[in-house]
Amino acid sequence: MEIKFDMEGGCNLVEGVGFRHIKITELEVVSFLRPGEEFISGEEMVVRAKELGANLSRRHAEYLLEHHDEIPKEFQKYYLVFTGTILSDHSGHRLVPYLYWDGKRWFLSFYWLGHDLYSNYRLVRLRD
Repeated sequence: MEIKFDMEGGCNLVEGVGFRHIKITELEVVSFLRPGEEFISGEEMVVRAKELGANLSRRHAEYLLEHHDEIPKEFQKYYLVFTGTILSDHSGHRLVPYLYWDGKRWFLSFYWLGHDLYSNYRLVRLRD
């Protein structure tokens, strides 16, 4: 499938996992924060995502957008992060795709790993 969302100015792929078909009913959202933490850096979140087995890609995020009516309602309260794709923009900033609910529909965007992430962000992974 052709990528439907291109960032202005283009990006380079730094890390990426392949796409395999998933069932949205097999997905869960998990926190990357440890007890007592209010936030962590984006780069630390990527490390923890690997530890937690949450490595779905940009293509998985696009798949969810294509099947938005199947995304569980409880996911709407979070920004859904997909760390299986890491991009680098023209300034060298590392970015990961995420989905967010604006109250009416889901959108795909990219988060700069130089910023901190809080409890309203969740990693998306397949249930064990």
